[in-house]
Order: sequence, then structure tokens, then C-alpha cells
Amino acid sequence: MERCSDIYRPWRLYAICAWVAIAGTLVSAVCGTFSPFAYFPAILLAISAAFLSWLALRPSIAVFPSQLSVGKRTIAWQEIRSITQGMASPLVLRLRLTNNRRHVLIFPGEHDRIVKLATHIRNRSFLATFDGIPYQDYHLWSNLSDAEAEELGLEHPAPMISQEDGHEIERLYQKLKSVGHLDGKEDSGSTREE
Repeated sequence: MERCSDIYRPWRLYAICAWVAIAGTLVSAVCGTFSPFAYFPAILLAISAAFLSWLALRPSIAVFPSQLSVGKRTIAWQEIRSITQGMASPLVLRLRLTNNRRHVLIFPGEHDRIVKLATHIRNRSFLATFDGIPYQDYHLWSNLSDAEAEELGLEHPAPMISQEDGHEIERLYQKLKSVGHLDGKEDSGSTREE
């Protein structure tokens, strides 16, 4: 059996907030017996409690070298063809798998864990596109630090022109924009005195 790289569990804050919403629902329902207007907050708190409970009870996500496990379901890295990020917190990824199967991955975690999971998925899904960008291009142009790039074996793209050439191009563009031509000659209609 493969050794798990990392396990991602839902953030406990969602469970705590769900319990607080349940308590608020009960208090509002009791107050609703005295004033019918208190039932409105009770209904809203009950909906919030249900949603937060659903997030808190999401299955754990385990990252293995050859697959991703979401609860009891496993997805091989080779199966993932497309990844589209819907939300950042909680992390919502729409995965398109082989044979045009689809899976929505929802991870309600802390911000650091969300970033780490998204990075794990992007680094290991080598046959996938990320928001329409192929794997090779995504990693080529992403803003990885030099240490991360060395760890992954990626090199940052070499600049096409030097910084001095860039300044020269900008200077020529500004001159062209203000004068209308670059050759330094005056308009043919004007007379030149010598």
C-alpha cells in the first residue's frame, strides 16, 4: 500500500460555527413563541447551521503519489484532464476526468491548507489543464519561488529582451507617439533653412 503524502481534513471552525448556529436557532425558536417575527432569524440560522454542518462533515482528502482519495473514492492523477477553480475558500474545484466524467471537489479548510492542497493537485495532475492552461505552460509561467522551482525541477522562463532594451523600446515608443515618426526628419511640407 502506498504511503500518504498528506491528509486534508475540514477545518474545525466550521463545526463550531454550526453548533453556534444550532444554538441560535433554538433560542430564536423559543423567542418565536412570544413574537412570531423571531421565527425569521430561526429559519435563517437553521439554514446556516445545515450548510455549515454539511461543510464540517465533508470527507477527508488524502494525497498519494499515484492518486487522490476523497473519502472512499479514489482518482488517479492520470484520469484528471481538466481542473477549473470555482471558489478559493472553501476550495471548490471542478474536475473533468477521463471518459468525460465529472467530479466536484470541495475542501473547507484553513487558507494555508487550501493553498497547499491546490498546489498538490496542480503539481501532480500532469495531464490536466488548469482553467484552460496546459500543465507545462501553467508551471512555466506561474509565480513559483526559486526554491519551489528547483524542488519541482522547473526553470523560470528567460527574458526575451534585457531591461536596457526594454527602456530603449519604451523611449522610442514615446517619441513615436509624440512626434508621429521616428526618423528625426521634419515633415516634407515644411521648408528647411540652412
